[in-house]
Amino acid sequence: MKNATPEGTRRYAQRRNSTTARGHFRERNGLLMSSIGLGTYLGHWDEHTDRDYQEAIKRAIELGCNVIDSAINYRFQRSERAIGVAFRSDSSLATRPSTAKSTPSLTQAISGADASSA
Repeated sequence: MKNATPEGTRRYAQRRNSTTARGHFRERNGLLMSSIGLGTYLGHWDEHTDRDYQEAIKRAIELGCNVIDSAINYRFQRSERAIGVAFRSDSSLATRPSTAKSTPSLTQAISGADASSA
């Protein structure tokens, strides 16, 4: 997967300007990041919860959230897997600008750049 880029997050924020509050996106480490993120720490480690997370991730991105918090130990690594499944299962997510994944130690991308830059 590619890293989030300033250009990718800028394009994503521009697409969401008409549906998000003014100031919703803020610059951090050169990236435009949503002022609210989606956490993936809590929940059972079962398929039902995985599906719920996958749907929540898709909907959050549709609504202007481009920060997802996860770590390898969240739900026995099931949260990170659910994030990957959400991106792979919806082709429109793969063509959106990068989304930042926040972990305790780093920020990395979980989606590629949009199709126009490929």
